[in-house]
Amino acid sequence: MTSVTEPGVLAIWNDCREGGEAEYEAWYRGEHLRERVGLPGFRFGRRYLSVDGSSPRYFSWYETDSADVLFSAVYLERGANPTPMTRHIMSTVFRNMNRTVCRRTRTSNEIVGAFAVTVRADDATATMLDAAWDKLAALPDLLRAELWHTAEKSDDVPSAEERIRGRDAKIAACFVATVSDREHAEAAAQRARDILGADVTIGTYRLSNALEHRDIVK
Repeated sequence: MTSVTEPGVLAIWNDCREGGEAEYEAWYRGEHLRERVGLPGFRFGRRYLSVDGSSPRYFSWYETDSADVLFSAVYLERGANPTPMTRHIMSTVFRNMNRTVCRRTRTSNEIVGAFAVTVRADDATATMLDAAWDKLAALPDLLRAELWHTAEKSDDVPSAEERIRGRDAKIAACFVATVSDREHAEAAAQRARDILGADVTIGTYRLSNALEHRDIVK
C-alpha cells in the first residue's frame, strides 16, 4: 500500500490511428474524461498534444488522492466493464499505448504552465532522475516540476480495456516540468538532454484540455 501523503498519478502516452482523430476526440471529451475524473479519489485529468508532431502524439495524466485509488474496487470495476464506445476506441483507434500507475514523490513550485516537458525513464535510468532532481527542477522558465515513480507490481492483472488494446508499455519513473510557452519548452527539453545524457525519452507538449473532479461532483 502507498502512503496517502503521496498523490497517485495515472500517466499515459498514446497515438491515434490516422483518420481516427474525430472519433477519439468525441469519445475522450464526450465520455471518457468525465467518466474517469468523476470517480471517487480522482482530483483532475489533463491531456496534452505534442508540439512537434512526434510520437506519441498525446500525453494525458490524472492525479488521485493516492495510488491506491487506481487499484480500488470502484476503479477496477470501471476498467473491467468498458462502455461500447470505449471498446471501439481501444480496439480500432488507440496506438502505441504507454500507461503506468505512479506515485508522485517530489514537487517544486505551484504554478502550472500551458506547456509540458516529460522525461520518461525505464528501470535502468530511473535513478538518474532522482540524482538529477535539483538540476532538472532549475530548468529555464520552469513553473512547476514533478517526479513520479511507478506504483505497479509485476503481478498486476491487466484490465479488460488493456486486453482489448494489447499490453501497455510501462515506465519506471518520469520527470514532468511545465513552462509558459513552446520556446521555453523546447529549451527545457534540450537542457534536460544535456543534464541526463542518458537513454531517456523526452517529449514536449501543449495543454489541450483539463477537467477537475470538483467541477463534476458538486
